[in-house]
Amino acid sequence: MKKISALTVLLLTGCLFLLATNVYDRGKYRHVRTNKKAWVRDATTENDSVRMGQEIYVSEDSVLITSEEPLFNIGITISDHLHGDTEMYDQDYSELSAEERISIIDMPDGVYKITLRDLTASGFLFGYFAKGEQYEAEAEALWEAMSVPAINANGKNGVVYDLSGRQVQSIGKGVYIMDGKKVVIR
Repeated sequence: MKKISALTVLLLTGCLFLLATNVYDRGKYRHVRTNKKAWVRDATTENDSVRMGQEIYVSEDSVLITSEEPLFNIGITISDHLHGDTEMYDQDYSELSAEERISIIDMPDGVYKITLRDLTASGFLFGYFAKGEQYEAEAEALWEAMSVPAINANGKNGVVYDLSGRQVQSIGKGVYIMDGKKVVIR
């Protein structure tokens, strides 16, 4: 039976640690739900294709974007949803590495919308996240409102009601009843 040297064990342990932590402290970050059905239209071939493998994570001081492979011609916007979608961060990248961190340490606590835009096509990926525990329920409510089936012009497909019990034609800022729950849209 072969003996394994102490150095080999140490190297293997270090590699396993890096894999387990995925190079960043995963326990520090929370996953951001996004519209996974993001699509892009290739401007040269005019074909629709789905971009897979992008994930967004957030901590109190940074947003982490991961991808299965580097991305090209991508724009990233972070908007303050509580203050009329004011842009807090807007940057275009000719190449985005497979792991990109954006500092949000100077941004106040609140609810933010993050959007990844394909600059050469019509595709985007977006999600809402909270900075500060007191805003997490509101960010979750925004996501739940986004996942409600669209309401058509006559309101027959909707299951969204105002506080008086009337079915609404469109969703704006306010308090609504969705699936038997109160939801605040700011």
